Amino acid sequence: MKNHRGALYNKNEANFLQEREVVVRLPIEKVEQLAEYEQKYQYYPATHHTVSDGVIRISKRCLQDFLTKDWSLNSPMESIEMNETHNVFEEMETIRLIESSGFLVRQWISFSDVGDDLKRVKGKLLEGKPWFRKFLLIAIKSST
Repeated sequence: MKNHRGALYNKNEANFLQEREVVVRLPIEKVEQLAEYEQKYQYYPATHHTVSDGVIRISKRCLQDFLTKDWSLNSPMESIEMNETHNVFEEMETIRLIESSGFLVRQWISFSDVGDDLKRVKGKLLEGKPWFRKFLLIAIKSST
């Protein structure tokens, strides 16, 4: 498959595009910056839907990527940041995956709340629950 820029991506990556969406309020200048980001982003087709002035519906992954890459627009780091992604990992789904691979999860530590990223840009989550962008997972090889 190809994304809207013609870059190849596989079916598993395409499935990531069907994530749950959230509704957020952003300052108008951030919505304008988001539009610039969407034009420049290369990894997958980054898009949002306008609900009203400053209110958008967007996938959790796209919002997370934007909030962690907005600093790089029009900087020397832009070309690198526009070609990588950060996925949204749900705790229970990730633990099931790790344990199905023969590991026993001992600890999950979440940090970097996306709500803090929204506050940094004077935004607000209107629909959906905040999530943590990063985690530390401690697992051991299962004996079974």
